[in-house]
Formats: sequence, C-alpha cells, structure tokens
Amino acid sequence: MFFETAIARSQHIARRFAASTSIGASSAWPAANKSRKFSTSSSAASPPEAGSRTSQFMILINNEDYRAETAVLNKLSESAPSPGGFAQETDPKLNALTVVGGADTSLVTLMHPNVASVTGLDMSPNALHLLRLKLAVAVSSLTTPEAKAFLVDGRNGRAVLREQLLPHLPEDSAEFFMQEELDLDIEHGIFRKANDNPFNACLREMLETNHGLHLSRFDTMSLAEKEEVFRVIEAPESAGVMYQLLEPMFQAAPWFARLPQPMQDHLLTKIDMICTVNLKGAYHVLRDADKGLIPMNEYYTNVLRYGQPFCEPNDTMALPPWLTDVGRATLKAKQGALRTVCGKLEDLDEFDGAPFDVMTLSNCYDFTTEDVATESIKVLADKALKDGGSILIRRATGQASEILADAGGKFDVVNDLHMHDLAILFYRHPGSIACSSFHK
Repeated sequence: MFFETAIARSQHIARRFAASTSIGASSAWPAANKSRKFSTSSSAASPPEAGSRTSQFMILINNEDYRAETAVLNKLSESAPSPGGFAQETDPKLNALTVVGGADTSLVTLMHPNVASVTGLDMSPNALHLLRLKLAVAVSSLTTPEAKAFLVDGRNGRAVLREQLLPHLPEDSAEFFMQEELDLDIEHGIFRKANDNPFNACLREMLETNHGLHLSRFDTMSLAEKEEVFRVIEAPESAGVMYQLLEPMFQAAPWFARLPQPMQDHLLTKIDMICTVNLKGAYHVLRDADKGLIPMNEYYTNVLRYGQPFCEPNDTMALPPWLTDVGRATLKAKQGALRTVCGKLEDLDEFDGAPFDVMTLSNCYDFTTEDVATESIKVLADKALKDGGSILIRRATGQASEILADAGGKFDVVNDLHMHDLAILFYRHPGSIACSSFHK
C-alpha cells in the first residue's frame, strides 16, 4: 500500500520520546510511508571511532552511481522526435523497482520526471529505514546546512529527529531510530567519516597506518606521494592486507549479524574478490581525478577520500541529488509515490507493485555464477516485468550484457552505460553494467 496518513501514531511516538530541548516548530504532519512491519535488535552502542565495526548499516551511500540509472530513465522517457528533431518527454508514467542498498539510487529514481512510482526492495530492514530517513531529511523543513550538520555531526540529533523527522517516518522506522542503540548515529552523525562503507574505511586505514598516506590530503600531495598511493593500491599484497582488515569488520558489524546465515557464509567467501575489485576501482578513480579527467571534488571521489560526500555544513563539496534544493522540492511533491518492501527479489508478487516498467537490481548478481544470474533474471522478467520493460544489472566481475542477453534481453537500452558509473566498484569498467529490454 502507498503512503497512508499516520498522524495519530506519529504524534504518539513523538510524545513518548519528548524532551525539554527544542529546535523550533515542527513541520506539518504529512502522509507517512506504510510498509511491512518487522522487528530489529542491535548491539550495544560504541564510541564513534569504532565506525563500521559497529555500524547498523552495510552501506550508507550507494556503491553504484545513480547517473547510470538516470541515463536509462532518460532514454526510456524519449518519445518520437518532434518536427524540430528534439525528443519529447512524456507525462510521468514509469513504474520502477530499485534494490535499496544505500538508498541514493532509489531517491534519484523517484526524482526523475518520467517516474510515476517506485518500489524500494531490500532483504535488510535497516536499508529500508535508511531510505526513509534520507527521504524524511529531504522533505523536512530543515535548511540544507542544518540537514548536513545533522547527517555529518549529529548536531541537535535527538531534537532534530523528534521534531523535524518523526512526522515524516512510518511507525516502524520512527521506533527504530528512537532506539537507544541508534544514539551513536543520531548524536554523532549517521554520515560521520567512521561510518563509511567497510572497504573505504579499510583502504584509508591501510594507507594511513602502514604507509603514512592520508587520502583526505590527496589533492595536495606531492607527485612522489601520489605515486606511492598508486603503488600501494596496485601492489599484489594489498588485497591480502585488506582482507585481514575487512573480515573481522564484517564479523563484528550488527548489519552483518542480522543477515541470514547462508548469506553471511557466502559473503565471507567473497571478501578477497571484493578487495581486488574495489582496489582496482579506487586506483582508476584517483588516477583519473589526478589527471583532471573527473573533478577532484566529485561526489564519489569525496566519499573515497574523506569517507563522506561533504564535511562542514557550509562547505562546497558535492551534495547528493536528493539534498539539493531542486531534489528536495521534487521529493516533497512525489513522496507519496514510494513504497518499500522487505524481502527477496524472487518473492515479489502483484501486491508489491509489479509489474514494472523498469527494474534496477544494483549488484545483486556480483558474486553469483552466470548461470544462476541468468535463470534468476528469466524468472523476474516473466513474473514482475511488463512486456517491453527493462532490467538493469551491475556485475563487478563483468558479463552483465551477456547475462541479460542469455536471459532473453533483446537489446541494450543505453550503449556504453558503464561510462556513466563513477563509483569505485564499477568505475567505467566495460561489462560491469547493462540494461536490456524484454519482450514476452
């Protein structure tokens, strides 16, 4: 079911956690996103420096670049050229499914002018809570500097959550973020550097601890220092060092403990591959930024170097699209067009928003065999995709186009789609991303 009014319940939750401090008038009570309810549990709070080892979320920023999805949506939005030769956009009509992960791609998809509705799906309930929190921040009355200060520093954390964000959160997410175990994220900033994704955190730790190299200073390093960064990242032994850092970090993380045991076991067998692919991407991102081929202050370059897309509330570092003025205005107008589902792709049914015009499946098939990926996509296309609909997949190990073709995809929606992806896991790597249409 789409957004439903939840005024009474939100007010009840706000009263339960009321405190004496205030940051000003709360925003108007809107419709709130209603979805399947689930329970959560968490480990004890830890100091901010513990970072990803105690994070409640696997990732806080998508490890894929939403510009690839935007390129696909733009292509799908084109109608027959007008007499003047220009493609015309239709009225919003696309029904989209996204795998949530870090939530950025889901929000940017919802922002697209030709998207009428989005279903955000993830196996992790915490990923859905994160999506709703980002949406709540975007549609709240917080100024952009106030929003950045809350996300990065936890400034006025509980007061902001209680007065500005709770009215925009569904019941289960409101209760999740009001838990004592979430104090670390709310009071110290969910986007704080220490909460960056495990790979980035381990890469910076390896460079700083073992080599005295700080990626946050990369743009001011000498040529010799930069070459040393590249040498270390390329060194064969670096993947092994990264593995030794990542494996215990995964094992200790609350988000990891909540995964089904088979998924935990599977991920642990793939850490070495994760290290190799990410190191390769990090090398190319930094090398191209150093050459001036991409901006040093680019969104994903900032995340790699600093552990967050922006630092101080008034800095000039790149904002995610959902936190720009135009993005926030768009999401305020379209927030009722988002639904969330906690579950597996293969469990989708007509009650979860299917059939879809486009399904963007993130990197769900990163570490499966090609045969398994092909069969899974065949089932999804038949079960949940409209005739003529499109499926986008990423696969850091390659063969994305071939998998879609073997599953029945007829043609690439966008040629050279990999050139739109600047995130380190897939950075402009041929074969790592593709989108094909399917006809029944």
